[in-house]
Order: sequence, then C-alpha cells, then structure tokens
Amino acid sequence: MKLVRILAKATQVQLYSDMKIPTRTKALLKWKKFQNKKKMESPTLSMSQKGEGVNALLVFLPENLEDARIMGHFIKSLTGNVAVHFICHQKVKSVYPDELQGNIISFSDEDINWWGIISENAFREKIKNIKMDALVNLNIKDHFLYHELSSSIQAPLKIGFHTDESDDYYNIIIDHRKGAFLEKSFDTLNKILGIE
Repeated sequence: MKLVRILAKATQVQLYSDMKIPTRTKALLKWKKFQNKKKMESPTLSMSQKGEGVNALLVFLPENLEDARIMGHFIKSLTGNVAVHFICHQKVKSVYPDELQGNIISFSDEDINWWGIISENAFREKIKNIKMDALVNLNIKDHFLYHELSSSIQAPLKIGFHTDESDDYYNIIIDHRKGAFLEKSFDTLNKILGIE
C-alpha cells in the first residue's frame, strides 16, 4: 500500500488523551492486518489536477463530541457534492445535523463483540454493499474499532488523520499537528477528494 503524508500547519493548542486498548483487541488487529496483507489488493484510483474527484464516499464520523461539533460544517459540506454514507456510534448520532440523519448508519454497544470490534451482522452487511471511491476516517485519535472496520472494507482510497496506528490502515494520512486548526486539514481533505 502506497502511503502519502500531508501536513497541516499548527496554530492553535488542543489537548489529546491516550485511549486504553485491551491486549486482546490489539492482538486481533495485528492478526487481521497480517491476513489482509495476504489476501486483499485494493483497486487503484487515478487522481489528477483536472480529475473529477470522488463520486461516492464512506465517512467514519468522530466519536469525540467536541470534534463532532467542530467538524459539523465540514461534514455538511460533503452532502450534495457526492454520494455520502456516514458511520458513527448510536450515542453520538444525535449530535450531527438533521439533514445528515438519513445517511448515517449507526451501531450500538450490542454490535461490539468481546474482541472490541463490530460483529459480523446486518450492520457489516450493509457497509459491504456500499459502493465507494474513498473511505475517510475523521477521528483525530486512534479508534481501533474504525481501524478494524476500514481494514475489512475495499476502497481504492483510504484517508485518515495521523495517529500511532494510522499507517497500517490508510493510504493517505493527514498529519494534523497538535494545535492546528482543523479547518486547514479539512481544506486539504477537500482538495484530495476533489470537492470544492
């Protein structure tokens, strides 16, 4: 998988916290990463300055409520330009604008198994049936449930913010520095996706 790193300039201070991940979840993700490297080769997607950008997008919405509020404007800007499906936890679904609710596929704690990932169920089947040009993870911090989900989804373009584990799951990484305005990262993301 070819990796592209994009840097957003730092101009504002934000706090970040570490997430405790159970050892069993880490072990499962390492195993899945090993298995996926052997069996899955993603199709390619051509990009150019004169290209049309993406037509269909799958977006993992932030779990952190503060990030969700900040990203609201950017998320609304995606709708109408491309076919977009959003994924988030049921507990944060109500934070997002009403006009997005019809495009949000949510999961609950009951969908998460002992390993800390979403079980094979109707939720996963619904996601597998979505045709997409790109997958975008808007979580600023490592969220292993979304990392695992992205590794099981076939998309030619997978974009995520830089975290300790992001290199293993995304082929374009936005290097959002602590203190950087998220808006700068969103501008970069829009340019990558071909959405103006």
